[in-house]
Amino acid sequence: MSFVNVDGSIAYTLRVCQQTLVRLYDHLEHSLQDVDHISELPRCGDTVGRLSMWDSETGAGLGRLDHGLRKSSLLREGTEELLQELSTIGDEALSLVQGVNQDGTDDGSKAHECSAATNLDDSTSSEPGSSLSLSSTDGSSPLHQKITEMHDILDCLLRQVPALQDPAPHDTRTKDDYEGAYSVDLSHLKSKYPKASEELLNRLAVANWKRRRQLMSLKAPNEEKEIAVEPALNIGNSATSEDNDSINSDTVSEAEASQYSNINSTGLQSQLTGEWTTFSGNGSTMGTAITSMSGDPPLKMPNLDQPVERVDAHRLRLPRPPKPNSMLEGKQFNCPYCSFELVEVATLATWKEHVMGDLEPYLCTYGGCLRPAKTYGIRSDWIQHEIDVHQTQKVWLCRPCDKEFASRRTFDSHMREKHSEFTRKPQLDAFAEICQKTSGKLQDRTWCPLCLQEHHNGNRLRRHLADHLEQIALFAARPARPENDDDLDLMEDSGSDGENRAESVMLDTQEDSRTQIETRKAAVRKYVGDQVDPKIKDNSQASLEATAASQGLAFSQNSNVRFPVTTIVHPPNESFYGRDQDIQKLHKSLSIPGEICVIHGVGGIGKTLTAVEYAYRYKGEYDCVFWLQADTTPGLSESYGDIAHTLGLVEGNEDQAQVVELSRHWLDSIERRWLLIFDNVEDWDHVVQYLPQDFHHSHGSVIVTTQISSFATRVNHNLLLETFGEEDGSCMLLQYLDRRDPRSDERAVAQEISGLVGGLPVALSHVAGLAAYSECTLSELLEIFKQRRRHTGAATTEDDDLPASFRQASYSYDETLAMVWNVTLRELSGDARDLIYILAYLNCEAIPESMLCDVHTESFLEFLDCREMIRQRMKRSLVKRRLIQEKKGEGELCLSLHRSLQRSIRETAAKDETILQKVFNQALILVRKAFPASSPIQVPDPSSWRGHQRLLPHVMSLQSAFVEAKSAIRGSKKFAGLLSDAGVNQWACGFTRDGLLLLTTAERVLDSVHTDMSNLMRADIHSFIALMHDNTGISTRAESLRRREVALDIRKKHTESLPHQASQVEETLLYNSWLDYAISLLQYNRYQEVEPILEKCLEKYREWGSPDEIPYEYAKYGHKMGLIRMYQGRYEEALVLCKQGVQHMEKTGNDSLMLRFKFDLACIYLQKGDIEQSLAVHKQVLSQRIPVCGKVNENTLQSYYAIGALEEIRGNFAEAEKHFWHALDRRRAAFWSIEAVARTQYHLAVVLRAQAKDLERATKNYDEAKATLARYLPLDCPDKLKDVKDEAVLFDHMLTVYGARFTGKGLLEIMR
Repeated sequence: MSFVNVDGSIAYTLRVCQQTLVRLYDHLEHSLQDVDHISELPRCGDTVGRLSMWDSETGAGLGRLDHGLRKSSLLREGTEELLQELSTIGDEALSLVQGVNQDGTDDGSKAHECSAATNLDDSTSSEPGSSLSLSSTDGSSPLHQKITEMHDILDCLLRQVPALQDPAPHDTRTKDDYEGAYSVDLSHLKSKYPKASEELLNRLAVANWKRRRQLMSLKAPNEEKEIAVEPALNIGNSATSEDNDSINSDTVSEAEASQYSNINSTGLQSQLTGEWTTFSGNGSTMGTAITSMSGDPPLKMPNLDQPVERVDAHRLRLPRPPKPNSMLEGKQFNCPYCSFELVEVATLATWKEHVMGDLEPYLCTYGGCLRPAKTYGIRSDWIQHEIDVHQTQKVWLCRPCDKEFASRRTFDSHMREKHSEFTRKPQLDAFAEICQKTSGKLQDRTWCPLCLQEHHNGNRLRRHLADHLEQIALFAARPARPENDDDLDLMEDSGSDGENRAESVMLDTQEDSRTQIETRKAAVRKYVGDQVDPKIKDNSQASLEATAASQGLAFSQNSNVRFPVTTIVHPPNESFYGRDQDIQKLHKSLSIPGEICVIHGVGGIGKTLTAVEYAYRYKGEYDCVFWLQADTTPGLSESYGDIAHTLGLVEGNEDQAQVVELSRHWLDSIERRWLLIFDNVEDWDHVVQYLPQDFHHSHGSVIVTTQISSFATRVNHNLLLETFGEEDGSCMLLQYLDRRDPRSDERAVAQEISGLVGGLPVALSHVAGLAAYSECTLSELLEIFKQRRRHTGAATTEDDDLPASFRQASYSYDETLAMVWNVTLRELSGDARDLIYILAYLNCEAIPESMLCDVHTESFLEFLDCREMIRQRMKRSLVKRRLIQEKKGEGELCLSLHRSLQRSIRETAAKDETILQKVFNQALILVRKAFPASSPIQVPDPSSWRGHQRLLPHVMSLQSAFVEAKSAIRGSKKFAGLLSDAGVNQWACGFTRDGLLLLTTAERVLDSVHTDMSNLMRADIHSFIALMHDNTGISTRAESLRRREVALDIRKKHTESLPHQASQVEETLLYNSWLDYAISLLQYNRYQEVEPILEKCLEKYREWGSPDEIPYEYAKYGHKMGLIRMYQGRYEEALVLCKQGVQHMEKTGNDSLMLRFKFDLACIYLQKGDIEQSLAVHKQVLSQRIPVCGKVNENTLQSYYAIGALEEIRGNFAEAEKHFWHALDRRRAAFWSIEAVARTQYHLAVVLRAQAKDLERATKNYDEAKATLARYLPLDCPDKLKDVKDEAVLFDHMLTVYGARFTGKGLLEIMR
């Protein structure tokens, strides 16, 4: 979202200031013959840098500060005056440099009193008498005084950054002003939420009254609108049309309604009707108790003995933007809520984000809050406040006694009893502050404080409650709604299927909603295709619709997305030269949808720039252009997920695999032209895995850029980029230097330089950057490069200055780049060189500037401290030299550098181990600070996954650097911890390969620093590596058991060594290890040993809480005990237990794990002998796995196999063959184990032979499967299987117990 900068705004004044200061700096640079100018140039540059930093910290240049200060007039006025004063002084300084005194005298030393600074300080600071008045009696030059004045103003601006980032509204109204005035809002809220607490309802009503008054104050002064009284809403529990159309006159009295008589906010008259559609379900009954935070009184405890009444079903809708942007075309318009002129409103998500920022609907819903009136415009800020202040339990730790206390009172008592020397109150207060910390456990409530609906999933409860707050805010700012107006759908799923939804903003009228539901059904049918059996389609349709709706599938079928849309992060390159024929060839290759073109060539040849140029040059031919950073799995997953977020398919932090699958489905189904650009592909499987399933029949085209030439043979079209010839290379160099009409001798030198660097575009770009920044002539640069060649031995003789012979005889790609960058890097300042060395050890495609610039206490990172103004100069010198580029990431500025430069810097650093270690440690500290630690109790947190994905490429870069350096880089526990946290995150997101790579490297790092084998971090690593091996089968079975035995041993010894009783976190980790160990025992069919372990875990779970309080633990118990009962032949008990496991897992919101449990439920039905019921459940699981896990996922492929195996048992060989082929065709794009592939190949061969078809292929598959069996079966072949002749049984034994092994009959009877 961007704001239009108008004259008189802070953004406009800032731009004028920046232009003035840049002109001043340029004049000083070109007038260095004056001694004063030489000394003032660095100070002026510092001024420019500090102003840029202030801009980036406040968002002033983008108009965000104007918008943020709309409620803080004093801050806004003071800031504007400061900037105006800064601009005036800058003009006067510029006049001095130009030799023209503004007042016509030669003095030029008039001092300026910074009254604006005084005003601003007076309004926001408690320091009296602050002033910026300056003295001119120090004998310094007039120019020096002017720059000093500017420094003082910037000091003031920078001091106010915290206040500008979180401005307090200057609300001069007292409680008496609004006492009773908010009665209409209060009456409305009481009728909607009769069970909510009085305190919360009053807080919300006051906030709504203030919200309405604020909207009125922001209207244009000359607007006069007709005043209307809001009709009240009948808020009964019935949903009949008669009730919907009626107005309850008892709800709002005439006196109360008169409170609205002054409403005149650009037509923002709240208008509520009863015609809106309801998506609410039936009411639910609260059945569990809740606990409140210690020290925070609950607003209201629900009566758990009574059913919760159904909340009001009437819905408020967010209107579309006003004309001319009513259809989200991205045109400029004035927002009716804040009166700011906006641009770039092209998606539903963008518009909602802005409106919610205006209304600030979120506020704290806990009692006893110190800031109860604070409203939030960003949902995540509100959630963070409630988590930090009210849900995170504070404890006090006495370190000498190693004992925690849950309250300050008990801590003080302990100190007086055990440490009597510290009993004075000042001492106690000091120790309490030092010893206070947060516990690792959140105390989430399980009920909505407004409607008292029960939610055991914290994220769903927050979405549900946020939806309530948004509806309440819209009551205060509802625009008058013309008939048949299209409003926007902001609905989010508030709970699982069958639960009540909280109020959410609807899409269309009642008639349109029926159409939308039909569209949603069609989307589900198209998405699932023929994979759902007709017999169970009707039974599962409701859950399928809910799944598709919760993932936004309907958005792909409606008009909320406005085209064109793009996720290209690279700006257009105004200096792009040549490649016209290449781009025309590329365009011809992609003119027919469904085609892929591979652009390949050496690094630095311009592959990425060519793809970017093509995308911008032919953007009119595509409705969507999406950029995918394909060099790492996390980067590719993140950029693919950006498609869904850009299209408004999802909001927040959904499961990454689901987001990716949504994007792939959308590309498959959309009837518009789209272009995917996979940049810098290093693994062709990445393209296969992320390509839409039906790509060749879609409306899309794909560009792949890569240095691997063999990829070109995999597609119909490819484009090999060559280096430039001397003529084209010289033209490119001169164009970079903006030499439109060069002299003939200059052109000749440019040609010689082009030949010297081999016509390589990246080298020419850096030569141009060096020339522009150093102001060297091309002839001087040529001589420098020749000397460098002779110094490195690249030239054969002293007279070898001929470019042609160099290119023909001695041109070396690596030597050329090394020569150019060696010269360029030598010219850098020490800090700038340190910075670019750090960047080279991060992922060079997108490095968030915010990750670099923080308050660093480490001495070797002080030069990056955000308080140091030199940072801007460092970055500027690197950008002007074309060594790094600035580009816009998701909401923040990112830096990037070329991969060839990254490689060259790493090779240079590797020559000096001291420098190598220092730079690696610097990069490690930066990434570790930004990357959050994993859950202390090993519970995945989907809300953090999207943020993790943006940082994972940098972790992967450090991992690859460590591995490539072999023993040259010393590891550390900090590095191992970072790798472990990242590996766990990758496992949680479903990226098993990368997770294993990171965790095994973490283990290697711990070994390298000789970490104790009983280290707790080792236990975590062992546990998660074993967990990932569970999906493999017999090949990793022994390794998994070994690791779990080690992890359990570490946990037991740690717990036994504690001088106090283990905390719940420590107990949780111990019992997780016991359960993990039981899993491995079950892999070996040792079910008799597993049952007592499960009973021991259940006993502990009962101590921790009820199934409603800790459903995750009870779900694991039910699922695994169900399998034990299956082994024992007690099938009815097994079914009951496994169903309970499925139900408990549903409460956690972990759909993927719930479906794995459901898969095993189908297997129990099969072992019981109910083949038809087993098949029905398996088909239901498949239909749900496709939207949850994706079509190309190991779990989905396992479901295809299971259905095929059952069809084979039933004798339906053609149907079985279809499912087996479906699984095998997609195995390369999924992380499907070799054991699973071999079993599928075996059964495919069986059904092909049964049909007497394709016998050659059947034989090939059978032979490959048998070879795998012969290779792996000896790893675990118990005595009971040594004489078994049924090969199907042996193949089943190779698979894992959970979700794979018991899809056939025969094995269980043998192993029992």
